[in-house]
Amino acid sequence: MKSYIEKELEKLQIEHIAKEIKKTEMIIRNQYDDTLDMLTFRCNYEVALKDSETLKEKLGIYKTWYEKILYLQLKLQEEYKVLDVDFSIDSLY
Repeated sequence: MKSYIEKELEKLQIEHIAKEIKKTEMIIRNQYDDTLDMLTFRCNYEVALKDSETLKEKLGIYKTWYEKILYLQLKLQEEYKVLDVDFSIDSLY
């Protein structure tokens, strides 16, 4: 019984994380021009998912993927924030 519950929990976690990844990728695509890193992550992790055999392995892959995509979003926010500040300073002169 315990293994059935664990499998169902892993499936639910995978579904939730996959949805969050899609949301974050949409935000990145809509707000920033540089999406090459995001596409590289997607390709690498999709290949890893095909090679994974268990739900636990897939869950680990999704978790890592989500962490990296969130890091990318934060990195892009910081880069674009700096660019916005530079443009506003230049416009003053």
